[in-house]
Amino acid sequence: MLKQRNSVDYINFMRVVAMMSVFLLHIQSYTGIRNYDSPFTFMLRTPAWAGVWIFVFISGYLMGKGFYTGRYKLESVKDYFLFMLKRFIRLAPSYYIYCFLVLVFFRRSFIENYPKAVLQIFTFTYNGTPGVNGTGVVWYVSTVMQLYLFAPIIFLIIKKIKSPVLNYVIFFAVAAAGCVLRYTLRRQGYDWYDWIYTFSPMNLDIFICGMIINRFTCGAKEDDLSPKIRKTAKIIVSVLFIGLIEANCWIYFYQLSRDEVFYKHFLPTVYILVCAVFMIAFDYERNIPNAKPTFKNICKNPLRIIDHLASISFEFYLWHTFVFYTFSSNVTIEDKYMVHYTKYTLITFVITYVLSVALHFVGGSITRLANKGLKKLQEKNANKKQEAA
Repeated sequence: MLKQRNSVDYINFMRVVAMMSVFLLHIQSYTGIRNYDSPFTFMLRTPAWAGVWIFVFISGYLMGKGFYTGRYKLESVKDYFLFMLKRFIRLAPSYYIYCFLVLVFFRRSFIENYPKAVLQIFTFTYNGTPGVNGTGVVWYVSTVMQLYLFAPIIFLIIKKIKSPVLNYVIFFAVAAAGCVLRYTLRRQGYDWYDWIYTFSPMNLDIFICGMIINRFTCGAKEDDLSPKIRKTAKIIVSVLFIGLIEANCWIYFYQLSRDEVFYKHFLPTVYILVCAVFMIAFDYERNIPNAKPTFKNICKNPLRIIDHLASISFEFYLWHTFVFYTFSSNVTIEDKYMVHYTKYTLITFVITYVLSVALHFVGGSITRLANKGLKKLQEKNANKKQEAA
């Protein structure tokens, strides 16, 4: 039996960084952070947009990993629809439960005033407009589901490219093309939110680059590099990743109006490059079995709480703005800003966490049942084919 490690999964680390970037930034809307007295205040203004870019990159990477490792097969058109069905089963239960609860019990007026938007929400064609507290953030789910439609086609194209050098060329070409296209649309006067940020085709560069990275990481082993070089590389890329986040915080807090073009149109490409080198440096760890983040294992290594939080990051993302809006009026504003901010952050984090765990349990249970039923159906069909043969 292979010895299991009890360490933080690097993708889960990226997920939690992205999750907290979205969470902490959206808190600003309800606490009114404008305190310039502390030189560290800018660190609280985390880049929510960047958090979404990281999520998209991870999604592309994991879809590519699924195809490269044979988890997803593409031998027929039927396999394409089976892939999409599995992605639907993975996201839909928690997503639909959340949307139903929020819209029916708390945002009924939104249903009455914007029936078209409600239809878009439930058909994964929603781009966040019009929105109301609790539903605005679900545009991301629509964008990702639309990107999944392209994933099998992208893989089939990438798979035909055998040359490592050509793969690198394509990777940088796609990253550069996305950057140029975003800036071109801006020059043409297109709305950034509707046509660049939430528009799924404009996130394709991030998604595709995430998929391509698997050409460089699949089959990588720890002994491909000496332990000293590997350790040094991990330290450098970790500092680079966190440094980018903090630099982004500084831009967002102090320089957003002046550097808005850079942030909105060029930084996504920077995140592609940094996330790529981060994954290349750490990917070999996925070849080593990792123990589940149980309570016992978390006690042995408290950092494993990151893996636990990552497991509910999707549900956490769904719930957080609804919790902010619902409980903002119940938190007393103190004279001291940081007291108010800390109190509000802790209260809303705990509430969001509890709701996320509950939704993850219910949605996950439905997903497991659906997958079990799908597996039995596939086995039944396979047996019929064998009998017919």
